[in-house]
Amino acid sequence: MNKKNILLSGFLGTVIFCILKYFDHGFWPQDCAYSNPPILDCGKEFIYYLSVVFTPLFFFSLATYRMKEGIFLSWKKFTLIYLFIYLFIVLVSPWIGGDYLTFEKELVSKFLTEIYFLISLILIVYKSIKLRKS
Repeated sequence: MNKKNILLSGFLGTVIFCILKYFDHGFWPQDCAYSNPPILDCGKEFIYYLSVVFTPLFFFSLATYRMKEGIFLSWKKFTLIYLFIYLFIVLVSPWIGGDYLTFEKELVSKFLTEIYFLISLILIVYKSIKLRKS
């Protein structure tokens, strides 16, 4: 994947996220944990949770598009690993937190997106400073 493909996929994911957010007025099922099977009734909500991460992906790919190749490559390597981890954790997290599990898909996706944003920002700034000194 090159810069252009990552920028395009981030843009398309952000557009999907914005469209889903626009239609959020009573559109989502409320009790996804109790539907049978949950993925059929909650598919739109699940896509929403997966598309949340594409907004920071788009902005950081836009920011690194004109930067040196070393900065982009290190950020891309981190992003690809992080996206697989993000998708796995969101897939296995429960729809509604229980007695022992106080987290749910919505909380996990928001938290992991914030972590991705912070780590990406730190990584880009660190690599920029490191390459500038070289």
